[in-house]
Amino acid sequence: TTRKFLYGLRRARHVFCVSEDTKQCLQMLVPSLERVTVTNEGVVCPVDVPSWSQRLEQVLIFGTVEPRKNIPFLVELWPEVCRMLDRPVRLIVAGQDGWGNVVIETNATVERRTNITDEARDILFAQSRLVLVPSLHEGFGRVALEAMAQGTPVIASCRGAHPEVMGDAGTLLDPMDRQAWIECVVQLLSDQVLWNHQQEMGRARAALFSWEEVATRILAVIAQNC
Repeated sequence: TTRKFLYGLRRARHVFCVSEDTKQCLQMLVPSLERVTVTNEGVVCPVDVPSWSQRLEQVLIFGTVEPRKNIPFLVELWPEVCRMLDRPVRLIVAGQDGWGNVVIETNATVERRTNITDEARDILFAQSRLVLVPSLHEGFGRVALEAMAQGTPVIASCRGAHPEVMGDAGTLLDPMDRQAWIECVVQLLSDQVLWNHQQEMGRARAALFSWEEVATRILAVIAQNC
């Protein structure tokens, strides 16, 4: 499949990719690749989203559980988060098991959920106080975008395409900086004014990503090259 993928890149009349980060990765694989357009991805923002008081005392990690997602990193530091908050906060790890046999140690404050439908995913986003995305790399940052659309503040790794997607509407951290993650999670779960500001910024940022704009970019390139 890798050979066929590279063959397709070299012969394609044009290549669409979801981020500048993905574009750079492709051009590292195929240095001669020049016909590339970044489309981003879109999201639908609900008209209304739950406020701080309407949400549960829980934090969400969503996505396929595999080494690249760096999820055990947050699970291991969660007891310290609860200790600093002086109250138990549930951490939900939701999504399918992927490759790598990553083990998620569950306990009284860490819950594992699988077989999540799209509807259940949106409910989890809307119920949670925070969404955490500690990935070592993301080619776009779909989870961060969907969380912001649902009005849920995001703390994400500073790697891959997260800076492109989130801008200054969320918190970007080194995915290996344990103390920084602990402090930021505790701060956002303790400061409702800051939380409200992050919710507003995230919603405004997510509104910039529409499927209509994605389609317009793709169709314009197709029209120009046909």
